[in-house]
Amino acid sequence: MKAIVLSAGRGERLRPYTDRDPKCLLSFAGRRLIDWQRAALATHCISDISVVTGYLSERFCDLGLPTWHNPRWAETNMVTSLLCARPALESGSEVIVAYGDIIYEPRVLAALMAGPGDIATVIDRNWLALWRARANDPLADAESLRLNGRNQIIDMGRKVRSLEEIEAQYIGLTRFTANGIEQLLRFYDGAALDAPWLMGRSRETCHMTDLLRGMIEAGHSITGAFTHGGWLEFDTIEDLTLYNRLLEESQLDPFLCLSRCDQSW
Repeated sequence: MKAIVLSAGRGERLRPYTDRDPKCLLSFAGRRLIDWQRAALATHCISDISVVTGYLSERFCDLGLPTWHNPRWAETNMVTSLLCARPALESGSEVIVAYGDIIYEPRVLAALMAGPGDIATVIDRNWLALWRARANDPLADAESLRLNGRNQIIDMGRKVRSLEEIEAQYIGLTRFTANGIEQLLRFYDGAALDAPWLMGRSRETCHMTDLLRGMIEAGHSITGAFTHGGWLEFDTIEDLTLYNRLLEESQLDPFLCLSRCDQSW
């Protein structure tokens, strides 16, 4: 099994911290975000990790990890970055795809690896507590996610007007078997330029949730791997300030238990 960490973007909402480093190289609790991810992956014996770079790609040279480069990072989005690692995707291995601005407890990864099906993605049932801590209006940055009775996702990634449209929240951590990768590539390569699932975006600028929702609408099965907390997203200066304050006040555990994350690698 291998892992691909997507870290091509600038992280505009974390400036000035990202003026010098991409988001996944920012530090939290004494360790860079990418190193928290490496620690979690190591607990499941996943050491074949590569990073998709873009902004300040030279800053990744000392990681000791293979990289793939998205030269159009400023004008594209996550799906294009992922496809820059196409040779790794097509290697025949099972692949974990992770956003570079998250950290998570090993138990979250365990839930993902135990999830059935060719494509599974982590979804947080306890998302609302974290969103309420991060913002006055949790709906401002939340997206739809609905499931059927078999824990298969039937809708995701849309702007919402009410909490009733959200059964859990996508966190940016997804597992693909080799067959799942084949499904993804075949779907993306065959998509029309004006496909409805793009919602007016181009294929180069679509979000990962757009692509997954499009696959769902085309009949592909994507399973939800449940967690109740156990992860953090570093998207804004306010996020970083909040998490540092909660850490200092010993109030971080309801969202992420660092003692569970603090593994050697």
